[in-house]
Parts: sequence; structure tokens; C-alpha cells
Amino acid sequence: MNGKTSELRAREPASGEIDVPVLLEVCGESNIGVGRQRNEDDCFVADLSRDVCSMEPQSHVWIDGPRGALLGVADGVGGAPGGDVASRLATRLIFKHYRRRLATETELDSGGVQRCLDQAMHRASETLYGDNAHVPFQQRKGTTATVAALLGRDMFVAQVGDSRAYLLRRGELFLITKDQVTESGNFIAQAMGVMSPLDIEIYPIGLEADDRILLCTDGLTKFVHNEEIQRIVAQTPELPEAVEKLISSASHNMGGKGDNVTAVLVHVHGERSLANAQAGAEAASAELTLPPLSSERSRLVDWIAWALAALLGLLLWIQLRRVNDQANRIVEARDLVDRALEALRDGDEEIGSSLLEDARQQLRRE
Repeated sequence: MNGKTSELRAREPASGEIDVPVLLEVCGESNIGVGRQRNEDDCFVADLSRDVCSMEPQSHVWIDGPRGALLGVADGVGGAPGGDVASRLATRLIFKHYRRRLATETELDSGGVQRCLDQAMHRASETLYGDNAHVPFQQRKGTTATVAALLGRDMFVAQVGDSRAYLLRRGELFLITKDQVTESGNFIAQAMGVMSPLDIEIYPIGLEADDRILLCTDGLTKFVHNEEIQRIVAQTPELPEAVEKLISSASHNMGGKGDNVTAVLVHVHGERSLANAQAGAEAASAELTLPPLSSERSRLVDWIAWALAALLGLLLWIQLRRVNDQANRIVEARDLVDRALEALRDGDEEIGSSLLEDARQQLRRE
């Protein structure tokens, strides 16, 4: 359900250093939707000035720092095994690599933001593709990713796949991205983790006060017309209510064709709003925190010991019963444990914990 959107004519980003932060209000939600047993979508919102990132299914935050924001959505390739794993890994890897690359920029300007985003997308894709190197093509874990880097009055949107980015300006809806699909339109043309190299599109956009930016997966755009998206985003002042209406509209229209739905909505309050809203921004910034990490060293040791013991036991059972599907799950779980150990050695406790949890869930599947 696409409908029409206007041709985008937004100003080019500034070429020089950006020294005036703007106030951003961001609300995101990833919903399992109708008729699905697990959520293969994911989203994140990162405040680079405070060096914090929310990867919760729901978030509502304010960002006003000089290093800007990074936010994105990802959609595990439909029907592919491990799509939920791929989308979660992609969002975490993109944030990790962007944050590291941003720290190397001594004079941050629009060119630096674009370089950081491009490198983060490529590095995340290469990691996922490397993890799939030994897996048959049909079984590779893949995901779309649409990510926006905002700094001052400039925004860069990177896209792989068919998750979209929209801009609402003065009541008119613009489609920023272009779906990367095959000629038939039935399949995405590329996805992270499935193929390499990727053609990562980056769209530069100059922002104005009161702009709204929407990032969303195709669980929204397949079931809600662009005209309805425009109406909801333009006529609903409160961001949490707007996001809820978008997801409810998609779920209502799905009928028996279920899908996950994810939307991240941004309101650019602008420089003029910064002084008046500063107190609210400081209060709301407390909401922008990483999920509680269950990755203290003692628990990590317990998880690793449990995972290794489970793997050995299940491998013995598989040898006796010779069940192919169980063997495939064990191989994937063992691969997740190996990657978790590597992440822990590199000091990435959050990614390591997430991978260990994925391994445990993989072993529990019927």
C-alpha cells in the first residue's frame, strides 16, 4: 500500500563544521505485529554526546548534544533462519562501529558524519557476511537496515533493502529512500549478511525546524498508504501517540497477512526551541539508557559453562539419533558461542551477552 509521495527537494547539508546543536525528540517502537511468533525487526536510538543508546522495544527520548544522534531500523529477511538474530546484530554493530569511527574525527563536520555512517554500515555488513561464509546461501541470516545520522541541521540516511525513511515538512510527506527490490518487486535486491559487497545508498538531507523524520520497516509500508502515514504523522502532535497510531493502523490492515512492525519518529524542534525545552530534555534524557546488562563476569562465566555443557550433551544426542535439523541448530548455536567469546575478549560485553542469549534460545527451539 504505497500511494503517492512528493518529490524531495530539501537543501543540501552544510559543507563546513556544524557548531549549533538542535533539539531532537525521538520515539521508537518495534512490535511483533499480527500472526508472528517472534519479532525479526529491531530498532535503536543513540545519543552520541552522552554516549548512550536505547535498544528497547519502546523508547521516547530527547537529544540536544553537539555530537548528534544515530537511529535506525532493521528487518530480518522474511523466512530466512535467524532473521531475528541478524537484525539485532546489525543494529548493535552499526552503533558500535559508528561510535568508534566518530571518536576518531577531530573536527566533526557533515563530511565526517557521512564517512562515519558509510564505514559503520560496511563494517557491520562485512561482519554479518563473514559469519555466514560457511552457511549455504538459502540459510544465511540476513537483514535490511535503514539508519539516519543527525548532526546539527544535517542528516544522512543510509539504506540497505526496503526499510524506508520519510520526511514530513510543512505538512507534506517526502519519501527519502528508494526500495532496493527486484524488478518484480517481490524480493529485496540486497541484504546485510547475505551478499557482499553491498551498494549502500546514502541520502543527504538538510533539516529545518519542525521537520519530522520517520524510519520504518515494510510491516508498516505494506499495509498503510502513504496518504495515511502523512495524515497520522502530520496531525498527531505527540510522538508516542503518532507511533502508536502508525503501528495500530498497520496491524489492523494486515488481516491474515501478519508481519512485524517497527517505526522510529523524530521531531526536529530546532535551535529556537533549545532554551525553552532544555529542562525537559535533561529530565527525559534519563530515559535514554542501555538495557540492563546481564553481562557481569560471574554471569558470563555461568552462561558460557551452561552453553558449552548443553552443546556437548546435545551433540552426543544428535550422534545417537542422527537428526539433521537438530544438528543444524547446534552448529548455529556453537557459532554464536564462538562469536560471543570473541566479542567478550574484545570487551564488547553487550554484544557477547546478546549472542549467548541467542545461542540459548537457539538450543531451546523445538
